[in-house]
Amino acid sequence: MYNEADEISNKSFVQFCNTYSNLLIEQDSSFSEFSLILMQETPILIAHGFAEIISSGQHMKLRKVIQAFQKYIGSHMYSTSVTEVFKRFLELHFSRSYGHDKTPDLNKKYVCDAIKILFRQYLTDLTKPISENVTQTNAKDWKNIYNSQIPGYIQMLPCYNSNNENLIKLQSLFYTNWLTNDFKEDIKQVLPLLSKPSLSLEIMASENNTKTIEILIDKCPQAVLKYSIDYLKSTSEWKHATSLLEKKSKSDIDNQSKYHEVLHDMLEYLSHNMCVEDLCSVLPEDSSTDIGHDEYQTYVITCQKINQANQIKSMVMATGQQLLASLNFK
Repeated sequence: MYNEADEISNKSFVQFCNTYSNLLIEQDSSFSEFSLILMQETPILIAHGFAEIISSGQHMKLRKVIQAFQKYIGSHMYSTSVTEVFKRFLELHFSRSYGHDKTPDLNKKYVCDAIKILFRQYLTDLTKPISENVTQTNAKDWKNIYNSQIPGYIQMLPCYNSNNENLIKLQSLFYTNWLTNDFKEDIKQVLPLLSKPSLSLEIMASENNTKTIEILIDKCPQAVLKYSIDYLKSTSEWKHATSLLEKKSKSDIDNQSKYHEVLHDMLEYLSHNMCVEDLCSVLPEDSSTDIGHDEYQTYVITCQKINQANQIKSMVMATGQQLLASLNFK
């Protein structure tokens, strides 16, 4: 019996798996009895063993290991130990073998299937009792396990610092560039099964910018500006955001100051990054008939000054270039 807390034994076990990989999977791509016993007794270590076999570049390929798991699980639907080993193995393989500069070969169906299986397993595990998702292990070990580009606004959500291991790992996998849009449908199917869905899950399942903005304004206003700057492109989208913020500041009396602050920060940003015409078009509805309204006049004036300063700067640069071009240094 191996002690999983014993580092020396762990390394010896993994090396054993690597050396005698032929004892783990039969010629017909099915697990040996010996392999199944190891999965029952030392599931985490055998997952590390399979991952080491693949990463070492031996004759046993990723496809064969995946086929063995799929073959066994397909005929043993309630084999939780083997399912857990499969999940751990895929997790180890995809988190260690790929990163910012290297991605899986998504042209291979078995690779795509494996990613889909891993993603759906995370979702399935989220439907289990909270106690089974919360972990006491060091969150730094799996905070962004797949080295994905997790958006800045996601990192501002309360759930980002959750100790729900499956949620955080799913989040990391979702923001790789390995997934297709149909994964959103998987999330939508799981959301009704959760007693308290995570905000990040709701956002991952969101159809478009408009819906995401509505969710953030309602549930996490502090992330609205960051999301808007990164993702909103059209004036109509900005208009929708400012109008919602103003309505929310009037309807949610308890959080009125919070929404006023977010709206102020958004208009301050836009006044520095839009032309006057566009800024006027995205001001909240109540101001559209009276641009001179004191509440918004400040932003319009700021925008005008910045636009004028930029025009003067452009003129000075153009004049300077013309002058340099006319000089004869001979």
